[in-house]
Amino acid sequence: MFKSAFWSSFYPSLIWFLIILVGSILPSLNVEEIEVWDKLLHFIFYAIFSFFLFLLSHKLTLGLDSFIKKWTFVFTIVTIVGVGIEFIQYTLIPSRSGDWLDLLANSVGLITMLSSIFIKKDQCFVILG
Repeated sequence: MFKSAFWSSFYPSLIWFLIILVGSILPSLNVEEIEVWDKLLHFIFYAIFSFFLFLLSHKLTLGLDSFIKKWTFVFTIVTIVGVGIEFIQYTLIPSRSGDWLDLLANSVGLITMLSSIFIKKDQCFVILG
């Protein structure tokens, strides 16, 4: 399913990053019932972003020759993106505010995906070819 060169290219990660960025800078709805769904969306979006970056790291020739280097690459990029977007929301976008719980949801999505990949690494490498 993911053996196509497209999935391990830069494009899925870039597209998903842009989806996260646009969703994060649009005006907030500020509806109480959405609060739980908001955290769930953060979890899901950052888990998917982590997965796409892992696929990218598998094909990159940046010296990411071990599973730990790939894991560190994904962890670093996703953490920088999550903290950066929350900082931008806090400082530059009047209708938005940075939220520690959003960062927590982002991190839980990241760690869940990386842990799942680690647990299923043998199957992941078969799928990736």
